[in-house]
Amino acid sequence: MKQTVFNLIFATIALSAVFTSCKEKDKQYDVYIAGDKLNEENLVATVWKNSASQYLSNKPSRANSVYVSGSDVYVAGFESDGLVQTASLWKNGTIQHLTNGTHHANAYSVYFSNSDVYVAGYECEDNVQYIPVAKLWKNGIAQSLTGGTYYAEATAVCVSEGDVYVAGWEKNGGQSVAKIWKNGTEQYLTDGRRNAKAYSVCVSENDVYVAGIESNTQNINVATVWKNGVAQYLSDGTCDGYAQSVYVFKGNVYVAGYEDNKRSVAKLWKNGVAKNLTGGASYGYAQSVFVSDTSAYVAGYETNDEHVAKLWKNGLAQYFATETLNTRAYSVFVIEVKQ
Repeated sequence: MKQTVFNLIFATIALSAVFTSCKEKDKQYDVYIAGDKLNEENLVATVWKNSASQYLSNKPSRANSVYVSGSDVYVAGFESDGLVQTASLWKNGTIQHLTNGTHHANAYSVYFSNSDVYVAGYECEDNVQYIPVAKLWKNGIAQSLTGGTYYAEATAVCVSEGDVYVAGWEKNGGQSVAKIWKNGTEQYLTDGRRNAKAYSVCVSENDVYVAGIESNTQNINVATVWKNGVAQYLSDGTCDGYAQSVYVFKGNVYVAGYEDNKRSVAKLWKNGVAKNLTGGASYGYAQSVFVSDTSAYVAGYETNDEHVAKLWKNGLAQYFATETLNTRAYSVFVIEVKQ
């Protein structure tokens, strides 16, 4: 009798494990991609949800970043009247201009946290010298991170435990200096002796990761990731390398970017080890990485004569049902579909 009860319990546990495994295996995800796509006349800001695309504007424009919270989809980018770019934020397809269209501006990154919407970018505050000022918009209100003496851009924003981190760069006379701003206070990642820029920031367990570039003594750009200010070089410096996006998941550090050796090859580095996403037959550019469960999603594009937006999942190219020529992908965001 005891053995029978034991077998029954064991079978129940095993059956439960099977159902749990199936449930995990059957998880479904919505994949959002921001970029641009050729309309009748112009490349215009576009957001894809899975395979369906939505134009965000009918003017020359670009969607640089996408962030999804619940049922709300936030997209940062720019819209142009043909002369001046206006930094823009779309919420569920409705546009909000962050600048008034007087001066050239762009919004590179959007992040939603605790009912607040943060956008990183730049604005040129005059039409004479056109010097970009690094900017952070919180709920549409701008904060200047630099003073306008030198060229500067804020390229990415991330919020962790109430602290706001912004990545970017500022020219220091001749060279660009990679920087982050924590709650508006700047921190140097490089010393200004060689050209460097920061393009992406991610915070995980109080560690701050930044992806970007730093040139070597031969003036070749090296793909770089900084952890708490300490640099790790991802490319060997024999050809230009670019680290465009960093994402940390369960202690693993993923970086999307590319190396330019005659033809650009899109790459994904995991803990410093590179995987080629393209083979070099065309020019490949990996622009953004997002990790969900065991899958790493990378957005970018390939080009020969025309651009084609691409999504790679775990290194394999995924089919775009709306994949056409003259499309580019700059940002990817993945959410689990609640059953």
